[in-house]
Amino acid sequence: MRCSLLVAVALVGCMNQASPPPGPKDFKGKSPVYIPAEEVAINICKWADLEKAVVSHQGKVVVIDVWATYCVPCVKKLPDMLAMQKKYADKGVVLITVSLDDKSDADKARNVLKKMDASVQNFLLDETAEVADAKLGGTALPVVRIVGRDGGLKKLFTPEDAFEVSDVEKVVKELTQ
Repeated sequence: MRCSLLVAVALVGCMNQASPPPGPKDFKGKSPVYIPAEEVAINICKWADLEKAVVSHQGKVVVIDVWATYCVPCVKKLPDMLAMQKKYADKGVVLITVSLDDKSDADKARNVLKKMDASVQNFLLDETAEVADAKLGGTALPVVRIVGRDGGLKKLFTPEDAFEVSDVEKVVKELTQ
């Protein structure tokens, strides 16, 4: 039963893939997929589906928080990322979370998100490590991508940056003024 539900969620969240995905450096494209975040859910998707979700927010600042349940710093930053999104929501800021957990740990990731009331768009990336490395610039976590109103990548935070949520917020603030 649980597998059937996960398959149903994945199919609903990953439909409408008619147009080619945009390039890895930006999220410009057409025919976006929009999955409203009315309750805490997680959509199992490929990179192209994530890109389409980002494109659906064109004209807004999109913060993509890449995390995993096994990444302690990621889980610790998540509540502050959610608070930042709420603070700047009226200025057109959208938060999308992307878990790099294995598909078999989707319930575990969903439970973490539910505990934090993460009623934003939440995805679990169903890609090989090689694809994730190529698209994210490595799979060391945490990673935060900030996409500007024009759909272009404005800032990429990686573990090498030793960043805090306050650093992310500074960029968001600049992009919303």
